This record gives sequence, C-alpha cells and structure tokens, in this order.
Amino acid sequence: MAIVSGPAYHLDSERGSHTNPSSISLQYEIGCCVGAIATAIIGERLGRRKCIGIGSIFMLAGAGIQAGVSSTGPMIAGRIVSGLGMGFINSTCPVILAEAAPSATRGRFLAAQLSCLNFGIFLAYWVGFGFSYVTGSVAWRIPIALQCCFIVPIAVLTLIVPESSRWLAAHGRAEESQRSISRLMGKDITDIAVQEQYEEIMAAVRMEQAAIGSGSWKALLKSDDLQTRKRFLIACGIQIMQQLGEFRLEES
Repeated sequence: MAIVSGPAYHLDSERGSHTNPSSISLQYEIGCCVGAIATAIIGERLGRRKCIGIGSIFMLAGAGIQAGVSSTGPMIAGRIVSGLGMGFINSTCPVILAEAAPSATRGRFLAAQLSCLNFGIFLAYWVGFGFSYVTGSVAWRIPIALQCCFIVPIAVLTLIVPESSRWLAAHGRAEESQRSISRLMGKDITDIAVQEQYEEIMAAVRMEQAAIGSGSWKALLKSDDLQTRKRFLIACGIQIMQQLGEFRLEES
C-alpha cells in the first residue's frame, strides 16, 4: 500500500490515470480471498507442498509483473496474481505446521509463523519508508522486487521438506506417511516411535472422518466432539483481529 500510494509511483512515466491508490491495493486483498477459497476447494486434493509451491509461483510471477510494468492496469493484474499466491501460501502454511510439528511444540510453531508474518509487514513498512527518499522508478520497483528474496527460499523448501504425514495417511498412502514421519523424527522407518506416531495419526484421521464425514461446508459449524465450530470461530477471530490491527496501523 505504501509503495503504490507514494509519489514516485504516481509521478513515474506513463502513469497519468487518477486511480485511487487504495483501489490498486485492494486488488491484492481480492486475490488473497480468491486464492484462499481456491485452496479450500482444491487444496485437499493437491496436498500441502503443492499448494505452497503453486502459491510461490504465483507470487513470483506477480512480483515480476509489478516490478516490470509502467502502467496502472498491469500493476493491478500483478497485484491480483500475487494475492492469489498469498492466498494459497497463507492458507496452507499453518496447516502443514500443525500437521508436521510435535504436539508439545505445535503452539510455538504456529505462534512463530504468525510472528514472522507480522515481522514481514513491519519490514515492508520500513522498506517503503527508506525508499521514500529515493527518486525515480527504483523507489517502487526495487521494494516490490525485494519480496522475491523471501519467496524463492519458500519455493525451494517445497522441494526439500516432506509432505504432511497426516495428509498422506488420510489419503491412503501409508508407506509415504511413515517415510515422512521417519524424516521428521530422524529415525528409521521401522523404529517403534515412528510406528507409534503413525498409529496415532491414523486414529486421529479415523476420528475426524467419523465426526466430520465427507467434509462439507456445513461441518465447519458443527458442535461435535472435535469442537469444530469453536476451532473455526477462533481461527476466524484471530485473522479478523490481525487485519483490524493492520488497518489501524495504515490509518495512523
């Protein structure tokens, strides 16, 4: 938002339109929404790694478009593409963290993920502030392109980290699930600890399938043994409060 509303962006060549900077920024949020909805629809079939990989590709493409264009229309398109990627990544990362992290440290991993997200917002504001003293197109092209420094490692890691053992178990891929657990625990696949962890995952998967059934949208609001409705409302509340906090920061 700070970049596209800055004077360097609007004084640059071929940018004579009077498009409201807020409307340009809004396209990113729309892309995020569409990406998150798409992940909810197709993400379970694709798996966690593929969703994050697809999101990384979208974000890299969007960053390239935004950093290379010289008019408002393509900039809006680039922001939508980036938003789609963020929707995929931001919807999937907490899931794979929850499924891969040990139960004793799961909360810490999820809190760290949210802290990193907020640190990224903090860093983006300071980068925008620093480049506000720079003239010419580099004042907005370089800050936009800098996001690739964080997206490329994410894309590379999707080729290295194992797929979620819970997702593999839920889709009948028992051997791959056990290999994933083996890698995460640093033990042989035949180790008793690996087998016990796999059995715990399978028990949880069977419980979820029995409680939620086919996984319809209505199941999100069910008051069941898994406290699905409570979990859903807590997750929505956290995201709403985070966005409200960012809004107040931008307004100030």
